[in-house]
Amino acid sequence: MLVDDEPAAIQFLSTIIDKKCPDFVVAHTAADGQEAIEMLQNSIVDVILFDINMPILNGLELSEKIHHAQLPVQMVAVSGYSEFEYARQALKNGVLDYLLKPIVPNEVVKVLDCLKDKLDQLYYQERIQIVRKLYHDITVPDSVVARYFGEQTFYVALVRYNGLPVRFSTMNSKEIFSEIYETIFSFGRDDRENLYIFPAGLVIENQFRNMLQLRVERDTTIEGYHTIVYHSKPVESKNMNDTIKQLYRILNNQIVLGENRTVDICRDKDVDFELDETEKNLFAEYQYCLTKRDSRKAKERMLKLLEVWNQNKRSLLWIERRIRSMSLSIDQLNEKNFDNRYIENENALEEIFANSQDFKQLKSGIDEIIHQLSDEEWQEDVMDTPEFVEKVCDYMKKNLDQPLSMLSIGKEFGISQTYLGKLFRKHKQVTLNNFLTAARMEKAKELMAQNEEIMIKDLAERLGYKDQFYFSRVFRSYTGVCPSDYVANVSTSERK
Repeated sequence: MLVDDEPAAIQFLSTIIDKKCPDFVVAHTAADGQEAIEMLQNSIVDVILFDINMPILNGLELSEKIHHAQLPVQMVAVSGYSEFEYARQALKNGVLDYLLKPIVPNEVVKVLDCLKDKLDQLYYQERIQIVRKLYHDITVPDSVVARYFGEQTFYVALVRYNGLPVRFSTMNSKEIFSEIYETIFSFGRDDRENLYIFPAGLVIENQFRNMLQLRVERDTTIEGYHTIVYHSKPVESKNMNDTIKQLYRILNNQIVLGENRTVDICRDKDVDFELDETEKNLFAEYQYCLTKRDSRKAKERMLKLLEVWNQNKRSLLWIERRIRSMSLSIDQLNEKNFDNRYIENENALEEIFANSQDFKQLKSGIDEIIHQLSDEEWQEDVMDTPEFVEKVCDYMKKNLDQPLSMLSIGKEFGISQTYLGKLFRKHKQVTLNNFLTAARMEKAKELMAQNEEIMIKDLAERLGYKDQFYFSRVFRSYTGVCPSDYVANVSTSERK
């Protein structure tokens, strides 16, 4: 927005911006501060350039009103040399810069170039906050979504690698989000998930599904399976609220153990949750065993139900909720050590449903947990020591370029992934997966400090990442800066 009581001045600035500042457009003009304030109430404006000396409401008064109203707009004052003291006062009201008359076109370009960098960072952070709120089912006004995602349309998709997200034991978990310069915005609750927002202009007609599949193949760094839930029609920014919430809701009901699935929410039906006769009968037998306080037979029925649910392709979330409830009921048959086991069982179940790649792994993990319930005692052994856990950590650190997983590490040391997860939570107060990612990021920092010329692509490969862009996202989530900025900071520190 340009604000000046001289039409010639507005025309001059408009021409400069139109010809020399391609990232900006003059959306509104006003002849005085009062008119500008009224227009700002119902307009999307990123930058306002205003003259200090205007009638009705001058530039200094305008900046005070904008500052006190906390309007999301960057302010630039325009003043003559004789009015410089007014411009200095305006800086106290949040004005970021000023232009001196007579205006020099190159000075306008410099000021707006600096503001563009600031606005890019602002938009980037606001988009992350918007998506984070939508995930937590917090309504974001349509006007806010439109402001930071633009008045355009988007294709939206949600991808989950392997099992369920960790929701309860959030030990050192990190969100993963796209780099600031990426055209396709992405956000994940952890490094096994991506919510993609594709500007519709990037998508060839009717090719979104194919483009999405290629993106998933490029971004995945984890062995196993994936679930894709997407909206096959472009969505206006004002409708992103409802669309993203719908994607998250449907994803939770569509993850089926070991299956690559692609679901178009515009076409595919949601999952049926009704029990069939076999499931009803087995569940009735399980409940009868509970009434008889027969924990052994209750466990047998529980594992049989697990097999039937897997055959019937029940969603992983659906199964998890029932297994949690059933294991708790079995554990309550014997109150001895119940409180000590409850939290550990909950955490162990969460890791099993997050990391199992097939039914064999899932059943083995659940079997291990339920045979520790009720009349069985927790058993301590020689592996339950800080020294053994450090041995596992050393092994991981020496093999960071390999596709490590809880299963492969467990096999290497001859223990189950359930027990391995328990050891890490007990002795490291962190999940194994988060420890592994953190170890990779620390190694990345070490390698960059040793060799400032190292290529990001080579660095990613040395740390087990197939895609350098995905590695950069993970690195930023752990350090707060992208790899190139980190190298620059290291180089500057060394010169000092």
